[in-house]
Amino acid sequence: MNQYSHLTTFECSRIEILHNQGSSIREIAKIIHRTPSTISRELRRGCVDKQYEAETAQAIYHLRRKNSVRQRLLTNTALRDIIAHFIRGYHWSPEQIAAYLSFITSYRVSYSTIYRAIYSDNLGQPKKRDQRGIARALRHRGKTRKRKNKIEKRGKIQISNSIQDRPLLAQNRLRIGDWELDTVFGKTGSQVLVTLVDRTTRRLLLGRADSKKLKKVTATIDRLLATLSAVELNTITPDRGK
Repeated sequence: MNQYSHLTTFECSRIEILHNQGSSIREIAKIIHRTPSTISRELRRGCVDKQYEAETAQAIYHLRRKNSVRQRLLTNTALRDIIAHFIRGYHWSPEQIAAYLSFITSYRVSYSTIYRAIYSDNLGQPKKRDQRGIARALRHRGKTRKRKNKIEKRGKIQISNSIQDRPLLAQNRLRIGDWELDTVFGKTGSQVLVTLVDRTTRRLLLGRADSKKLKKVTATIDRLLATLSAVELNTITPDRGK
C-alpha cells in the first residue's frame, strides 16, 4: 500500500487551472496521477463560491496541521511558577500539586503532565548543565519513578531452583551444613563483605572481596567453603538481592 502524501503547491495549482476549465474530478485525477477521492477532498476544502483556489486550500491545510498538534498544557508561565514554588518550597509531589490546583484554583492539569514538564525542560526553571534541576526537590530526589504494578527485576539473581525445593531437613533446621549466603556492600566501587551462616548452629563465616564483581565474590566464597569438611556442607541458599 502506497503511503499518502499531501498535494504539493504545484499540484494544487494544476487542479485550480483544470477545475476552472471545466475538467471533471476523474479527468483531473488522471492528469496529475492522483486518486479521484483525493481530488474530491481537495476541491471541497479549497472551493470559494464554487471556484477552487489553490492558495486558500493550502492555507486551510496548514492551519489544520497546526491545530492537530497536541498542545502543551504547561505553556502558562504563571502556572509553571506556581508548580515550581510548591516543589521547591514544600517538596510536594506532582500528585499533590495536581489535586490542590483542581480543588483551589481553576487550573486543571494532571500529575503526569507535571512530571513530563519537570523532566523535559525543568518547568522552565534555570539549571546547571548535567544536573537534575528541580527534580532534586521532589521527595524521591529525582530518582526514576516506578510505574504502578511494575515488577522490579533489577538486582535480583536468577536462580534455577526455588527455595521451596530446599530439603525439609534444611528447612526445619534439623542438621548442620545448610548455609545461607549473603553479601554486604559498602560505598560504590568499594569492597564487599561475604557472609555464610549455618541455619542450625548459626555459625558465621566472613570473607572480604576486593570488589562486587562476580569473579572476586566467587573467589571469596570458594575460600570460605574450603575451610569446611564434607559433613559441614550440604546446601547453600543465597540471598536473591532486592
